[in-house]
Amino acid sequence: DASPPNGRPGGRGGGRGGKAGDAPRPCVYLLDETRPEWTPMVRLLRQATVATAGDVEALYRDILDRMGMDRTADLQVLAYYLQHVAGDQFCAHVVPWLVQLVLQTPVHLRGATPLPVLSAGATGHVVVDEFQAVVLLAHCFLCLVPKRFHHTARRKAGVTRSALAGVHRGALKEANFLRLFSAGYTELKTKQQLEKLKCFGAYFTAAWEQYAAAGSPGAPSKLLVSRFAAQDVAPAAVFQQCGAALAPVEIDDAGAIESAAGCLQVDFANANLGGGVLGAGCVQEEIRFAICPGLLLARLLCETLQDHENVKVTGARQFARYTGYADTFEYAGLHQDETETSPLGFAKVCVTAADALNFGSESGRLRPFHQYEQPYMIREMFKAYASFKEHRQEAETGYVPKVVATGKWGCGAFRGDLQLKFVLQLIAASAAGCRRVRFYSYRDPSFAAHITRFMEALDAVQPHVTVARLYAAVLTARAHAPVFSQVLAALGAPTAGLEERAASDITQSTLSGSTHGTLEPSGSLEDGWF
Repeated sequence: DASPPNGRPGGRGGGRGGKAGDAPRPCVYLLDETRPEWTPMVRLLRQATVATAGDVEALYRDILDRMGMDRTADLQVLAYYLQHVAGDQFCAHVVPWLVQLVLQTPVHLRGATPLPVLSAGATGHVVVDEFQAVVLLAHCFLCLVPKRFHHTARRKAGVTRSALAGVHRGALKEANFLRLFSAGYTELKTKQQLEKLKCFGAYFTAAWEQYAAAGSPGAPSKLLVSRFAAQDVAPAAVFQQCGAALAPVEIDDAGAIESAAGCLQVDFANANLGGGVLGAGCVQEEIRFAICPGLLLARLLCETLQDHENVKVTGARQFARYTGYADTFEYAGLHQDETETSPLGFAKVCVTAADALNFGSESGRLRPFHQYEQPYMIREMFKAYASFKEHRQEAETGYVPKVVATGKWGCGAFRGDLQLKFVLQLIAASAAGCRRVRFYSYRDPSFAAHITRFMEALDAVQPHVTVARLYAAVLTARAHAPVFSQVLAALGAPTAGLEERAASDITQSTLSGSTHGTLEPSGSLEDGWF
């Protein structure tokens, strides 16, 4: 059953009610035919006749008008997909089935509507089964999630202010597919959006075949979305006082994180989960959300991540294969996911969202040289620690992976130093109790070789390097030289072969003009990082 979160302070759980005088509980407001404010939309959906691509597009324009969105949106990507990719089955069977799902939302969710928001600063979780996940994502696909009700939207929908007293207006990002359906700002971005839409179309078609066409699909497995807020510990103390040995590291230069069976798989996340998956974005996080649509539940339910927080999703299966990355990304057909199910009914796949700081934004305040300053190093270590550490709720799934699968987290567009980010993740994983780190270097043999030599040098240090010792060493690193060699020097170890940066590492030219004597306080960093 759809379950509200537990352990929320101040009674901020799920449900629509509460004791008299309580503040309205934050929730995701879903279509409910039993509530009068949804009557106009219910009437529209029930009267809709959908059989062709033109019918589907006309239905969307009516929905957009009723929801107070842009009825004149171009919908070029959606139109192309319906006319040239999806086929008659999708228009005549899959879309009408999705409409019926949302009309019966209270029945399918067994009364657990509206759904609770997993709010910033609170630990909590929501459990749904895979069929209920399809129902929820059908709302997103049909653009029926009213994140914000402006006056025009309320008037058109017949919704009163009092009826929306409990609708969440906090830090939730857009979960509707409208931006994905509309042409991107370049032809290439439009193509990427189409390829992502093919992935989502494959998901909904597979769901229709399983739950509608098959007749008796069997009991669906379950998904857990859990939010962890590490508020009761000083970030620096986690590492300063940790005498644990370093976790062993294995390197995979050819595979991808989503292929790491039995591992905790890291999502190189945006603080707004999913990043640009429903828009023009098409890198690691967006691709993972497109091929594993169950991850979109995290975007639907979770507020923006804060520095001390993490969200994990357990049980989100993969439905699409793909080739390429970013500009070359393409849908490559339906994926038959054969992931084993735990005794408690969850697919044994757990994705953890770790949002790194962006040191490369032209419009932002942070620059590449800032990442070598202690508050930012500690922030990144603690973010990784919170992301790798076991959540209490994970035990309820029967699947708690102890090996973390990660890679070039926070590098690329965020301009992270590969060597620095590797060391920070190694410290975090070791402190979090991970048995091993599987590092995906993404066809970068030069950097893989640097990691191997670095780990061999660490292993040779006597006495053995602990988390606390490596933490103290990395805080001495600066931008003027490779981090691996600086860390080894701080530990009194030889640095032969590590004095030069790997070709793919951050280059010295990106650090020109940097200063390290002072730190401008970051608005994203809270007091107490030292």
